[in-house]
Amino acid sequence: MRVIALAAAVGFSLAAGGGSGPPTVLATITTGSAPCGAVAAYRSVWIANDGGTLVRINPRTNRVTKRIRTGRGSCSL
Repeated sequence: MRVIALAAAVGFSLAAGGGSGPPTVLATITTGSAPCGAVAAYRSVWIANDGGTLVRINPRTNRVTKRIRTGRGSCSL
């Protein structure tokens, strides 16, 4: 199973230090096989996996709150 660093998924919005230098990884969260899409919406971070799942992450707790089966190839969010 692959993992995706949450800071990498949402870019510099989670960076520490006011935007100077590269973003700091705050958490590493197991999302599923072949993560291929990410979006921040509805107070969550959503990660699509090419293996056919959509994962909802609570960015305050850095925990997966829901896994939804979507079918293979669901990468566009």
